[in-house]
Amino acid sequence: MGNVLFFASFKNISIAFILFGFTFSNYANAQNEKQSDLSNDTTKKEVLRFHLKAKYPILVTHKLRVTEETKVRRIFSDSVIKEYERYLTYWFSLQMPDEPVDGFVKLDVTVDSMEYRYIQDGKTFDYNSGYGAVPANTKEFIRKMIVLSKDFRITYSPYGEIVKIEGTMLDEERQYITDEEKGIKNPFRRETWIRALSDEHLGFLFDMQKNIVPGVMVPIDSTWASEFHAEIDDIRFSGKADTKLTAYKNGYLYLETNLDSLKAIPEPLIINDIGKFVEPIESEAKGFYKLQIGPRGLLDYSDMYMKTKVKCLYGRIEFVQETETRYAWELLSRYSWGGSGE
Repeated sequence: MGNVLFFASFKNISIAFILFGFTFSNYANAQNEKQSDLSNDTTKKEVLRFHLKAKYPILVTHKLRVTEETKVRRIFSDSVIKEYERYLTYWFSLQMPDEPVDGFVKLDVTVDSMEYRYIQDGKTFDYNSGYGAVPANTKEFIRKMIVLSKDFRITYSPYGEIVKIEGTMLDEERQYITDEEKGIKNPFRRETWIRALSDEHLGFLFDMQKNIVPGVMVPIDSTWASEFHAEIDDIRFSGKADTKLTAYKNGYLYLETNLDSLKAIPEPLIINDIGKFVEPIESEAKGFYKLQIGPRGLLDYSDMYMKTKVKCLYGRIEFVQETETRYAWELLSRYSWGGSGE
């Protein structure tokens, strides 16, 4: 095959034009080069390169949904087993209020609504933020509703990393929680709220880039490593993860990240139904994160699957927490004020 390098400048154009934005002369030159190489019996491989960068049109509102399906099996050292399931959906919107400055992108995020279902011991607890009362499993539910109706701004570096998450009301709430006089006094409850409003938690729930969209030219089938953060049933995992640009089909780019290297962060754990901190002893994870980048650089769908096992110590009690979790992020629609929706 001919040694053809596909390359396109990305000044204010979107991913949809990477492959199709070539001039006819560029295409003809490439064909001539291929013919020349073929006549010389070369076997060099054709190379496709893509500028992996998310694209957010200014002042266009994106409506999205993130869903969680989690099944937990907790096995105690005396063989007692506890199981529960959680089904959780957040609807949220985001908008880029201004043009990027020096490559730094700012997105304003609003968590609009949520739907919640929790199943344990044959009982089902439901909640919909549009109607209905708080379910009886108050402590578990509250951890999930803390982010509801929050507004905040995510700032990304030119390489797709989250630099900070901030907002007037968010920052005030963070300060109130830790205030020595007015804040939450109980250490366990205080830490629950701190983590729920942390950059890591908000980023995990409402950021689709997940630090795997590097903002540079990447050849097809290439692999790169980056730090990845995931939260599985309130246990925080992190580590270096390898991402591969697996395919380009019909204008869409497909990325897949291997999450087998992630480990539970060595910190006191907040575990459902246990009102005190739990110590992690060892952990393992298997899973992946897949991201689909559509025409015009839109991040329109991603999903994550993880199976984790964490050995824990609560006082003198040992147990193993086995969790199977699926997350999916989906772009539902886009619109601009005074313009048409999509």
